[in-house]
Amino acid sequence: MIKTQQLKVKVYLEDAFTPVNGVKITLIPLHVKDSTTPENEQQEQISKNGEAIFALPRNVNQFRFEVFDERFYKEAKSNMERTTNSYNDTNDTISLNLLSKPSLYFNGKELYINNGNQVIDYFRAYSGNALSVEEKESLKEQYGYENFVSYKEKENAISYFCLDKGWQKEKDKGAIPEGIYYIDINKSKDDKQSGIREYNNAWYSLSRTKEGEKQWGKYNIPIYTDKDCTNTLESTTQRDSFYLHGGDKYGNAGGIDLAQEIDSFVASIQRFSNQTKDNKLSIKLLVEYTHILSNTDLQSLYLHREIQKADNNTHTTEKHRVVLTANYIKPDSMSEESFNAQKQQTYWGYKELSQTEECNLEEVRIKDITLFQKRQKDYKGETIEINLNDYDWQHCNKQIIVFAFSPKDILQNENGEEVLKKPKYKIITRGFRYDMLKRVFNGINYAILETTPTTQAQRNQHNEVNTKVQKLKDMVNELNRLHTNNEPMFVHYKLDTRARIEHFFAQSWVETWAGQLRLAESISKENANKNYNRYGNRPNTDDGYNFRGRGLLHLTFRDNYHACTRYLHNQGWLSSDIDFEAQPQLVTDSGVYALLSAVWVWNTKTYPNGVNVSIPAWRNFHLYEIIDDEANGNIIITKENVNTTKSVLAISLTINGGTNGLSDRTRQHTRIKSQNIFKDFET
Repeated sequence: MIKTQQLKVKVYLEDAFTPVNGVKITLIPLHVKDSTTPENEQQEQISKNGEAIFALPRNVNQFRFEVFDERFYKEAKSNMERTTNSYNDTNDTISLNLLSKPSLYFNGKELYINNGNQVIDYFRAYSGNALSVEEKESLKEQYGYENFVSYKEKENAISYFCLDKGWQKEKDKGAIPEGIYYIDINKSKDDKQSGIREYNNAWYSLSRTKEGEKQWGKYNIPIYTDKDCTNTLESTTQRDSFYLHGGDKYGNAGGIDLAQEIDSFVASIQRFSNQTKDNKLSIKLLVEYTHILSNTDLQSLYLHREIQKADNNTHTTEKHRVVLTANYIKPDSMSEESFNAQKQQTYWGYKELSQTEECNLEEVRIKDITLFQKRQKDYKGETIEINLNDYDWQHCNKQIIVFAFSPKDILQNENGEEVLKKPKYKIITRGFRYDMLKRVFNGINYAILETTPTTQAQRNQHNEVNTKVQKLKDMVNELNRLHTNNEPMFVHYKLDTRARIEHFFAQSWVETWAGQLRLAESISKENANKNYNRYGNRPNTDDGYNFRGRGLLHLTFRDNYHACTRYLHNQGWLSSDIDFEAQPQLVTDSGVYALLSAVWVWNTKTYPNGVNVSIPAWRNFHLYEIIDDEANGNIIITKENVNTTKSVLAISLTINGGTNGLSDRTRQHTRIKSQNIFKDFET
């Protein structure tokens, strides 16, 4: 059976960085080899997480791609015919950079300028006559209208605009009817009535007065009902002559009123005028007043990361940026135009915490979220690009939680506060967090901290758990601490990939007594001195007990305490006045030293380390190197009636010297991996 070769197509915007989701890409075969073969090898795929996966066509010499999405041009940037024989290896990757189309979207209170799947800018805008509160109440009582938006003027007077379908039919009163329209954004000539008409244009100013400019603004842009920009009649209501216009204040019937923001709108929309080749650029305008999308439609947030280190030789500056994309599921009742437009009303905000803090993400108060800004406005859009350096977030000492939500997601709690309930979020900063280690060491009775101790026994338990929690937090801070080369310490400790971390903490869970974070071996002094009488431990002393297993991976024997101290000193990771051999209790009492003692094991011990087993490929491999060899490491084997993997077995043998607790080590590795505790280290 011939294995089908895959083509992975990375789908980006023109910047070759921002991934695009939900776009239909078609692979079109060219130059068929065997015309008698009936198989049609044209394929369609929808991009997901910035990728579309195709099967390499077998019966063609060449192929090309086409884009079928109204937000983008059919031909991608530098699109070309591709030769099939150029892709001989499996899982070849092609980049497709899409060319975005501009569009407009009016929701009754804002006018959006979109380019592809991104919001370029948006402006406050209204349609129809401005109504007083009395007029609004009259319409509600007389016709049952309920869809109103309001605008508070500087004098605190409130104007209302009715968006109900019945009111849309009222000529010179109601809002522009919902539907699809078009505008021509090229600058109007003296003999031309279309395009962007400026007040000082000879044709446009014939019948205008200064009073008229105050009412209608400096610019006036006709709105058409056809793509050729020739017809202005709205067929459903038979209303005519709609315009995008400005003026001193909102509320003049005649289309979409931008008031004093008209100048900024024109300056922003004119950036697209160079895309036209025939002196006309028709831009689609969707008018829609009902917002449907909510948190239930938001499936997930996709994160794409780029890290670029500073390099003096190439004059490269440090860069750390991420792109987040809100992945919505389109409701069956919603059109593609509406779906694409409503996704652009997604708000983006963030909450900044230290890596050792926890917060309730089931219900988040709006006032505790800082909204991202662009041009001094709340940022909105299907995607957001964040340069972490701009916010000083590029290091690992903070957790930045980014939320995406739509206007419908803002609810009120029992205290009358605006909140998000079970919001979608993504933590965009790298590094270890307390909540990760808390989930690993699940043998600690954290719940006791939520109670008030009343007896001495309860107070002792309370203090014991508090001490363990502080040790975990100290470990988090040490792992995230910046080295002098500006890299976090977890990189130097070889705990910088998801697989390495999962193995390390699975072993730590077993060594610290089933995740209870017992950092000293539970053994009597008599037994310790009797059994641990080698590797530097002196006879007829308490060395066996003093140098019993301590730390996350139970550092044992005097020689190892000595070697560990010297190694950490040489690396510059431990203060020169700290000596574990002289003060072995430090490895128990300090979360940082408990971690560092395990780091020594992780970085220096090699397989098979004297154990009589045979996995020759790994002989003298460090523990983290065994994990990096996933092809061999993930092979399932059975040892002493325990189904495990080769990597778990090898690491267990090296750390423990035998197969003691192998079933627990295997189960914990599976648990930590399946629970995605360290999934953030994948990106």
